[in-house]
Amino acid sequence: MHYLSGMSMLLRFAIEIVIAFFNFAEKPRKKSYFALRICVCSACVLAAIFCLPVSGITKTVVGQTVALTVTLCLLFILLWQISDTVLDAVFWFVMALITRNIAANTFQILERAVAGTNAAEIINDGTVGGMIIHYAIFFTVYFLEWFFVGKRVRKLGAKAKDIRRFLPVFISTAVTMLLLTEIDVNLADRLARVTSAVLQVLYGIVMLYLYYSILREIKFREEAAAMAMAAAMESKQFELLKESMSTISVKSHDLKYQIARMKETGDIPIVDSETQAALTVFDGTFNTGNATLDIILTDRCSRCVARNIEFTCIADAEKLAFMSPEDVYSLFCNAIDNAIEYEETLADNGNRYIHLSIKHEESFLCIHLENYYEGEFRGGQPETTKVDKNLHGYGTKSIKRVVERYGGTATFNGGNGAFELNALIPLT
Repeated sequence: MHYLSGMSMLLRFAIEIVIAFFNFAEKPRKKSYFALRICVCSACVLAAIFCLPVSGITKTVVGQTVALTVTLCLLFILLWQISDTVLDAVFWFVMALITRNIAANTFQILERAVAGTNAAEIINDGTVGGMIIHYAIFFTVYFLEWFFVGKRVRKLGAKAKDIRRFLPVFISTAVTMLLLTEIDVNLADRLARVTSAVLQVLYGIVMLYLYYSILREIKFREEAAAMAMAAAMESKQFELLKESMSTISVKSHDLKYQIARMKETGDIPIVDSETQAALTVFDGTFNTGNATLDIILTDRCSRCVARNIEFTCIADAEKLAFMSPEDVYSLFCNAIDNAIEYEETLADNGNRYIHLSIKHEESFLCIHLENYYEGEFRGGQPETTKVDKNLHGYGTKSIKRVVERYGGTATFNGGNGAFELNALIPLT
C-alpha cells in the first residue's frame, strides 16, 4: 500500500511538472535521434517512479525529498531534449517548478484550513473528493498562470543569451524554496502551516512576475536598440538615395533629350515604348509638394515597375513640411517596402497593386496605403512573409513610432483581399 502511495506521489509530481513546463516552453524542437532520446529519458523517469518506492525510500520526509530530487533531475534531462539549449531548459523548468509549487500550496491552504473539522475527510488528498478538488485547483492555477504570464512569456521568447542574466535570480529562488519547504515541514501549529502555504503562494507569484518583468525589459531594450539601428541605417540610406536619384534624374533627362535629337536626325531607330516608360520613371514624375517624398516615390515606383506591380499615388504633401526628412523617409519607405515585399510573393495575375493617397482634411493629414492581400491578419498586423520571423513587426512599429511622435494614430486592417494602412496626423 505504501509502495502504491509513493509511486502515485512521484507519478503525479512528474505529470504536474511536465504540464507546467509546457505552459511556458515553445513547441518541441526535434534534435538528432529525437525519438530515441525521448524514449530513453522517459524510461529513466518511469523507472525512478516505479523503483524508488520499492526501496522504502519514500517512508520518511528525507526519503521523499531524495526521491523527488532524483525524479526532478531525470525530468529535467527529459525536458532538456525538447529545448534549444540547457539554459532554455533551466529557465522553463524553474518556471514550471514555481507554478507547480503555487498550485500545491494553494491546495494545502484549503487542506490545512479545514484540518480537524468534518470537512477534512472530504478535502483529504487521499479521498476521491480530495483528488477532484486537488486537480480542480491545479487546473485553475495552471490556466490562470498561462493566461496572465505563460502566453506573454512565450510571446516574448527567451533566448539562451538572455537567460544568462537570470542565473542569480535562479539561485536565490532555489535557495528560498528549499528554506520555505524546510520551515514548512517543521511547523506544527495549524495557523502557522496555513500562513507558510500562503507565503509560498505569494512568493511564487512574485517570482513569476519578476521573471516576466525581466524578460519584458530585455525585450524592450533589444527592440529599442534595433529601432535605433534601423533609424540610423534609414538616415544613411536616405542620403545615398538622394545622391543616386539626383544623378539618375540628370542622366535620364540628358538621355531623353539625346534620343529625341537622334530621332529628329534619323540617326537611330524609333525607341520602343518600354524604354520610354523606363526613362519617364526617373524624370521627376512625382510632384507632391514635398521634395523628400518625391525622391522616395520615384525610387519605389521604379522598383514596382521592375517587379510588375501597379503603383498609383494621389498625394498632396505640401502640408507634410512639419515632418523631418528622416521621418518622412522612415514612414513611407517602411509602408511601401512592406507592401512591395508582400506583392512579390503573389503570382503575377493582375492583382498586384499598391495605392497611396495623401490629403489634408480640416486640421489633419490623412495617409492611406492599400495593397492586394490574401494572407492572415492577426494581432493587429499581417502574418510575416520573412524567413527570419524575429524581424517581423519592426516595419509596422517604426511606422507607428513616427506617426505617434507627431501626435497621430496609425491603424492596420486586413480583409476582403486588401491590406490597409491608415494614419491620421494633426497639422500643427
